[in-house]
Amino acid sequence: MKGYEKIKLSETMTTAELFEKIKNGSFPNGAPTLVGSGKMCRIDFPANNKYKATASISGKTITIAETYNGIGGLAKEGGMELLTNGWSKFFNKDHDKNSSDIVDIKNEILRILGL
Repeated sequence: MKGYEKIKLSETMTTAELFEKIKNGSFPNGAPTLVGSGKMCRIDFPANNKYKATASISGKTITIAETYNGIGGLAKEGGMELLTNGWSKFFNKDHDKNSSDIVDIKNEILRILGL
């Protein structure tokens, strides 16, 4: 699975406006939070082990992506990639679980927005 999902909107919306619409939704790992302000804000979803999902808007496109959950997640992933010469991603169940969470988050946002 890829590490991101996109939603095309018919009109522009800010990340803060999106957050206000989805903040009470039913997401797989719990309620989202708005982080930052202005053009530098994003919506974070609670972590799933070493990954978390984030959402942001650029123009009329919402992007939901998986990111590492802090330096611990990055260190675990990087260390395993080095030790296994890149093969660890094939056995990484956390990555698979988070990728399915991203699809669930996308589907919940689509439901809330009526798309």
